[in-house]
Amino acid sequence: MSKKYLVIGSGGREHAIAWALSRDSESYVLPGNPGMVQDAQIISGNPNDFEFVAKKAKELEVDAVVIGPEAPLCVGITDVLEEHGLKVFGPKKSAAKLEGSKVFAKEFMKKHGVPTANSEVFSNEEDAVAFIKKLSFPVVIKVDGLAAGKGVQIVYNMFDAESVLHGIFSDGKFGASGEQVVVEEFLVGKELSILGVTDGNVIKPLPHSRDHKQLLDGNRGPMTGGMGAFCPVPGISSELFETIRTTILEKTLEGLKKDGIPYKGVIFFGLMLTDDGPKVLEYNCRFGDPETQVVLMQIETPLSEIVDAVVDGKLADLEINVKKGFSAAVVLASEGYPGSAKKGFEITGVTNARNEQHSKVFFAGVSETDGKLVNSGGRVLACAGSGTTLKQALGRAYRLTSIISFKGNQMRGDIGGRYARRRKSIFNFRLKIGSRSCKKGN
Repeated sequence: MSKKYLVIGSGGREHAIAWALSRDSESYVLPGNPGMVQDAQIISGNPNDFEFVAKKAKELEVDAVVIGPEAPLCVGITDVLEEHGLKVFGPKKSAAKLEGSKVFAKEFMKKHGVPTANSEVFSNEEDAVAFIKKLSFPVVIKVDGLAAGKGVQIVYNMFDAESVLHGIFSDGKFGASGEQVVVEEFLVGKELSILGVTDGNVIKPLPHSRDHKQLLDGNRGPMTGGMGAFCPVPGISSELFETIRTTILEKTLEGLKKDGIPYKGVIFFGLMLTDDGPKVLEYNCRFGDPETQVVLMQIETPLSEIVDAVVDGKLADLEINVKKGFSAAVVLASEGYPGSAKKGFEITGVTNARNEQHSKVFFAGVSETDGKLVNSGGRVLACAGSGTTLKQALGRAYRLTSIISFKGNQMRGDIGGRYARRRKSIFNFRLKIGSRSCKKGN
């Protein structure tokens, strides 16, 4: 009798989780989206009604509930579900503060010696401006609370700094999330994402990856929720990975234990590899997006076994095996994203894309109209591919972008480019695969 899992969420990350679980189990997603129907059973309903979620999970007799997005975790969905006797892959409200409050996270890191950028916390515009005037640019400004990936601003001069702070404090752009800000030094280096699974007793890293946050090629343009990713990242030595594991992952778990904060689920570590060593940019209390799409393609151990080991407190007994090779994903976003997205356009090429070998489309901002998929959000889907080399994985991902499409879609043409093309222009690469979708956002 196969096991059953209920995934909470509706984005590409949740599609990837449901897809991975469906390999050996029955997978349900609430509320899901119509693009997921090939991999999971869609359960309609309000995911923010935690009592309803608990009721459905019991009716389905699931072995565990896997929480995808950060918002329900930060307001206590795990606490409620566990009170109903359900097993939950995702931290309680007290632990989710690692993501829910930048102020809490920075204070936690300082307290427990986790390497991070130097910073100060402010609750008013005047003091923050006065402090920044003493600093060298660029400077990073982060709102304290959740902001859908848009609460971090890098400013390069005083005018921009004052404008950003005015928008946060005086204009209330981020509401309650912007009642406090963290002002920190700008770290120079390469970014790295690591997903660590923990049952509160031990923590084990999944393969490292790299996200591309800005909208345009060459890391230009506004920040987004992520325009693509690849896994693993070439050039990360075993020595560096061990340093990250001991000085960041292990120290974080030790800090949680010392503070009496139980944690079961994923801790996302957004890192910067500086000349002074790896430092934490941010914590997330859940799987990242689009990192999850590429990381789970590389995991050989069934995700169901990982989830079970975490919720049962037996992670120490599980060996997590990783496939050889690489995976990559390219996000197709709606025209206007990350601002006001233009929606309602039919997504074409869906059936043909499903027939591509070593490739997968993970759906996010989609809905159904007259039996056809249409774009209904900012980031609409991720075209993912795997291969023995990063070049091959990227070739398969970009090939999907030439098959599946919708009016006005935006994408980056340089995901993983410097590694895959040995510093040659990614533009030629895009011409070779015949992409129809690169005019916007480049």
